[in-house]
Amino acid sequence: MLYNLRSETDPSSDPAGWPIYGGNENLTATPPENSVTIALPDDSERFFVVERFPAPPEEVFAESFDGAAGLPDGWTAGANTPPDTGTTRWEVGSPSAVGPAAAGTPPRCAGTNISGDYGLETDIYLRTPAIDLSAAGGATLSYFQFADIEEGFDAGSVAVLDADANSELAVLEATVG
Repeated sequence: MLYNLRSETDPSSDPAGWPIYGGNENLTATPPENSVTIALPDDSERFFVVERFPAPPEEVFAESFDGAAGLPDGWTAGANTPPDTGTTRWEVGSPSAVGPAAAGTPPRCAGTNISGDYGLETDIYLRTPAIDLSAAGGATLSYFQFADIEEGFDAGSVAVLDADANSELAVLEATVG
C-alpha cells in the first residue's frame, strides 16, 4: 500500500480532493509503525487526512516495437515445419492494405505480412525474450491484437512457455476462425 498526506484549512470540500501536504505523496509503509514528521503549520487551524491506496503494478517487461527496424533484441520468430510453406513471416512496421488501420501503439507493430494477407499452410510463431517472474506473486499480460483469420480453418493462440524446456505451460488466449 501507498499513502498520501492531504491537508486543507477549510474542511468543507471532499478530502480526496485536498492538496498533497509538503510533498508527502506515494509514501511506502514501514511496518510495524508508520510515521511522517512535519513542521507545525503556521495556520491557526489545519485539517489532515491520510489517503491509502494500492501501489500500481510493477512493469516487468514492455515492448512497443518502435525502437528498431526489425524484431527487438531477444525476440524470435520462426516456423514450425512441416507443414509451413514459408509464405508468411512476422514483420515489424506500420500495417497497411489489410488488417488494422494503425498499430495498437503507433506507429509500429509486429504482425504477419502486415501489408498483405497471410499464406496457405502457415504455422509460425513469435516469442518474447524470457521474462523472469520468479519473484512475482502474480502477473498480468496486456497487449493489442488484430485477428482476421479464415473461419473453420485457421487459429492463433497466446501461450506461456517454460523458457528452459521450451514447453507450453498455459494457453492464455486461443483465437479460432
